[in-house]
Amino acid sequence: MTNIDVSIERDPFRKREIQQNLTSLLPEWFGDADSNLHYAKQAEILTGYVARLEGDVRGMLLLKAHSPISIEIYWLGVEPNCHRAGLGRALVDSACEAATE
Repeated sequence: MTNIDVSIERDPFRKREIQQNLTSLLPEWFGDADSNLHYAKQAEILTGYVARLEGDVRGMLLLKAHSPISIEIYWLGVEPNCHRAGLGRALVDSACEAATE
């Protein structure tokens, strides 16, 4: 797969929708309902990067800033049929690049 486009999603409701959709596709990773609800709420307020293939969102990464010099990857999910295609790497690279700026 090629043509991975990574951008920041600014709409809080869209971020939550994307996060919840990806969570539902990855029950082996995100199997705890209480944690999933917490992640969904956090998706609305944290910085969210989305990865698109051919215009369709296939992955998302949420960043949580702890201080001006400390940022964590809070949540990351990629559609199962897109695993091993470079989307996770593209999300992490974009987030790291933005964090160092």
